[in-house]
Formats: sequence, structure tokens, C-alpha cells
Amino acid sequence: MRVMTVLLVPLCLLLSSRLSQIQVVLKQIDRLDKQVQNIQQHIKVHKDEIADAQPFVDIAKDTWPDSLTKN
Repeated sequence: MRVMTVLLVPLCLLLSSRLSQIQVVLKQIDRLDKQVQNIQQHIKVHKDEIADAQPFVDIAKDTWPDSLTKN
């Protein structure tokens, strides 16, 4: 029985260390996921703003001389 205890203690310590590392990685993943969600929300807002402005851009294109719209 003593031999098993001697073997189990280092194994438990190793597993505990690995578990701590996994927890750190999971927290990082969670933080990154929140950042991605935030960026996606910003993209959606900007797409909506562009869609709202598009009719005005189209009107302006129709009224500007061709020389101003060509490179």
C-alpha cells in the first residue's frame, strides 16, 4: 500500500498542475471569445451604418460629374 501512495502523490501533483494550466487556457479562451463577440457586434453596427448611408451615396453618384468618380 505504501508503494501505491508513493506513486499516487506525484501523479496527483502532476494532474493538479495540468488542471491549473487547463483552467488558465480556458479563461484565455473565454476572454478571446468575448473579444470576438465584441468585434462582431462592432462589424454589425458598421454594416448597418453603411446600409443606412448607401442610398445617399447612390444619389450622390448619380449627381456627380463622371470626371469626379473616375480615377
